[in-house]
Amino acid sequence: MLNLFYEEPDGDRWLPFDRFPRRIVRRALRGEPEIGGHQRVSLNLRAGLERLGIPYRFNNYDHARRNPNELVCIIGKAQLLDKIEWKNPILFGAAVFSHPLDDPHLFERLPVRKVLLPGAWMKEMWRPYWDEPIAVWPVGIDTDRWRPREPAEKPFDVLLYDKVRWDHERYETTLIEPIRRKLRDNGCTFREVRYGHYREEQFHAALAECRAMIFLCEHETQGIAYQQALAAGVPILAWDRGGYWQDPAYFPDRVKF
Repeated sequence: MLNLFYEEPDGDRWLPFDRFPRRIVRRALRGEPEIGGHQRVSLNLRAGLERLGIPYRFNNYDHARRNPNELVCIIGKAQLLDKIEWKNPILFGAAVFSHPLDDPHLFERLPVRKVLLPGAWMKEMWRPYWDEPIAVWPVGIDTDRWRPREPAEKPFDVLLYDKVRWDHERYETTLIEPIRRKLRDNGCTFREVRYGHYREEQFHAALAECRAMIFLCEHETQGIAYQQALAAGVPILAWDRGGYWQDPAYFPDRVKF
């Protein structure tokens, strides 16, 4: 039986244990939190195991402590690596941190046996730091839920998906608005969604109404949203920004890839 672990970070902010009342207030004001990409990795993996009839335990820390020789699969996020004093061999990923520089001594301080990454380009970026203990493991997509609709049912030509991560104000002027203008000039009807500002069911409904998608993002590790679109039979025109991986937390002083 597999031992799976995943939790969203939810630490104290101002006072000890203030995460608990903050969690209640957040839910009262905003409703249930939206599912993020890393959490979707965990949910899709567990759904796939259940479909295949493969048993697993989830977040059973007591069992892991009592059975230190059993493998534990820490799907993510990285704070779980330090939640308890792990004695078990660890398979870490695929919801991992962005770069080995975030934890350069990972294999020395913890019994990690292998790290799973969601995309091949990430493995190439990580290779100079860690090579052999790295493997690529993309998350599965629920192709029953994300399935094609008949074109006749779709009132919009294009879904404009805005996932521009950095310097959004500049790209709003130089990239996004010119695309809107071009679509209007060509008589194309379109809808828009912006990453972080929609719920998953809204994206699902938007794909059901659009014949194609324009995907604007500097880079993707795997790209669950665009793979959901492809599973739904929605072809994609993607922005190839090119150049370096430009996460400002790393580029240009720490990483140039």
